[in-house]
Amino acid sequence: MRANVESTFEASIAEHLTQQGWHQGDPREYSRPLGLCPAELVRFVESTQPKEWAKLSGLHGPQVVEKFAKRVAAEVTARGTVDVLRRGVKDLGVTIRLAFFAPAHDLTPELRELFEANRLTVTRQVHHSESNRLDSVDLMLFINGLPVATAELKTQTAGQSIADAKAQYRHDRNPKDLVFAHRAVVHFAVDQDAVAMTTRLAGEDTVFLPFNQGSNGPGNDGG
Repeated sequence: MRANVESTFEASIAEHLTQQGWHQGDPREYSRPLGLCPAELVRFVESTQPKEWAKLSGLHGPQVVEKFAKRVAAEVTARGTVDVLRRGVKDLGVTIRLAFFAPAHDLTPELRELFEANRLTVTRQVHHSESNRLDSVDLMLFINGLPVATAELKTQTAGQSIADAKAQYRHDRNPKDLVFAHRAVVHFAVDQDAVAMTTRLAGEDTVFLPFNQGSNGPGNDGG
């Protein structure tokens, strides 16, 4: 019963995001050793930087996806997700952008088109862990194949609450797993009434802060 209720809650959040323009991700595309989704990464690069991708393909040959994904993974581990999204990576002398940010104005339509080409993906039940092959997070959020957030969901109708989601992060998640140590920048504990967040898993010492905005958005009255 509990699993069915939580699955419905999980599906409703994913459905809401896809209705807002997000893509529904496939958990089978997630690479545990790399801590990212190579297929999503390449979809973004091919569509936004075809010349650079063609050049890189010529340099790497048939293994371009594997080699480029490994290069990106190494850069994220070394520099952090936010820095890689901001500054991109250089692979065999070819600079590849990993995200495009909103332009300050619309005088150059091409910049707006590139920004809108970012691929925001929500993926359910991602088996992320190399230390526990059965371990999975309820939701993982990606920007162009790079995980930026995870979420554990609980429902009061199943007899659990946000406190159980926090406990799951503190006791059942390995902070050394790649997605927690060097990938996602925020982790959400969620129930039907409240949301809390942390930027660092540290076992029992994990500190959560409230992240409640209400049904009418931040600064407005709402349940």
